[in-house]
Amino acid sequence: MARVGLIGIGLVGSVIAERLLDAKYQVAGYDIRQEQCETLARLGGEPLADARAVAECCERVILSLPASDTVRRVIYEINAALRPGCLVLDTTTGAPEDAEEVAHVGLVLEA
Repeated sequence: MARVGLIGIGLVGSVIAERLLDAKYQVAGYDIRQEQCETLARLGGEPLADARAVAECCERVILSLPASDTVRRVIYEINAALRPGCLVLDTTTGAPEDAEEVAHVGLVLEA
C-alpha cells in the first residue's frame, strides 16, 4: 500500500490520518507542533522532521493547514521535493481564488 503524506495534523488533519490508517494506508506526516506529531505516532502514523521530508517520500500529499497563506508558504517549501506526478490535495478552508493561485504557483515553479 502506498504511503500518503499529511502536512498539518491539527483537528481536521488528525481525523484524516485516523481514517487513512483505519483504511490500512501508511501515513507519514508533519506538523509544526510536536504534540500533533506525537498524536500521529499514537494513531500509528510516522511523524517526519519537516514538510519537505513528507513531500520527498510520498506520491500523494494532503495539506490540512489553517489558512491559504500557510498553504502558499508550504507549497513554496515543498515544491522542489515533490515527486514527478505527485498529487497534492488541499483540504484547507480558504477562498477559491487562493486555491487557484497556489495551483498556478506550483505549475510555474515546475517550469
